[in-house]
Amino acid sequence: MNTTDANGLTRYNSADFGFQLYIDNPLEDLQDPEYVPNSATLSVSDAFTDKNEHYYIATTTYRVREDKALRYKEARIEVEGSAADSDRRGFNSRASLVSVEGDIWTLKSTFQLPHYRPGGEYELTRVGFWDYVGSAKFVYLPDIDEQIQKVTIKTETPDLTPPTLDINKITVDAKPTNLNGPNGETDVTVEFYVKDDVSGYSSATIVIRDPLGGERSYGHSGTDNYPHTRGLYFQGDPTVFRKYTSDFRLPVGSIPGVWGVIGISVSDKAGNNIYHDFTEITRFEIMDTPLAPPLHVSLPAETALLPNYPNPFNPETWMPYQLAASAAVTVTIYAADGQVVHALLLGFQPAGTYHSKERAAYWDGRNGLGEPVASGLYFYTLTAGDMTATRRMLIRK
Repeated sequence: MNTTDANGLTRYNSADFGFQLYIDNPLEDLQDPEYVPNSATLSVSDAFTDKNEHYYIATTTYRVREDKALRYKEARIEVEGSAADSDRRGFNSRASLVSVEGDIWTLKSTFQLPHYRPGGEYELTRVGFWDYVGSAKFVYLPDIDEQIQKVTIKTETPDLTPPTLDINKITVDAKPTNLNGPNGETDVTVEFYVKDDVSGYSSATIVIRDPLGGERSYGHSGTDNYPHTRGLYFQGDPTVFRKYTSDFRLPVGSIPGVWGVIGISVSDKAGNNIYHDFTEITRFEIMDTPLAPPLHVSLPAETALLPNYPNPFNPETWMPYQLAASAAVTVTIYAADGQVVHALLLGFQPAGTYHSKERAAYWDGRNGLGEPVASGLYFYTLTAGDMTATRRMLIRK
């Protein structure tokens, strides 16, 4: 069992015994789902936003054999990098159900590819799926004996470079929530300016260090706070510096003394990211409060997505996770039919635990347009580097 306080300090307790329960289930699912060979297809079509902005939709379908019930996963397409961007770039998309005939399930994934995505020959490289007992499988199509599905997409303005952060215009303001009796709880505001060459600003991560050397990070999503960053395309001129403000609260018991903003990671809508390390260029002070007894903190042994809390919830919930290594982190929320409801772009996160309300991924029960969602079952997926994990949650109104 792990116990964690509001400052992210964790103690792990273990024992040599546990609780066991035997269930005789006549409907048990012992057969893993299987990909149907040569069933994958990939096609591309034109589409337009409500502002008449052109983009491409790549659609892949594939079939899976499953005798019980299938829980959909995702597909992945990749494109070769250009001379300026030698690495392959890949995009994942959650699958939705098309039809079921007997034990054959047909799944579909769609990819939105605006003109700031790299152009070239896209290949369907991977399909994934799992059933409700957790038997997950990823099939890497280049590794099996079938023809790889490919489409060619020509984009006009591929964005291959990260955004620019004005490191000379970063300000920080910190105020205790209780001026008459400071207890470490502190409201912090960080202002920064970002511009981009093509796709425009998307998200940032603020990394701070406490007086004892501990580090924590706070994500900033442009789509949650600034209308011009929402939608498929950035609205306005992305090449002009704009001010963005990140507000977060340090919990009760935060260590008194001088804290520092030691780094900011910024990402654009094309997924390009850059981390600026300027150790303690900007500082703020936590007013004096009694220091809690220290706990030994170690990095997690593995990256994991933990159960959200509260669950069921109405209308807000927190989705904790932990990182064994630093990674770019996204939490995507899906409806029961596999449609994306909201994406939380948390930026580049250092290794550590993100369990408390101040550090966990937060969702206010609204979609990407700011509209409250209906009651029902939802899924949330953590993507951290090459790792993905999914859990379910329930909104009950």
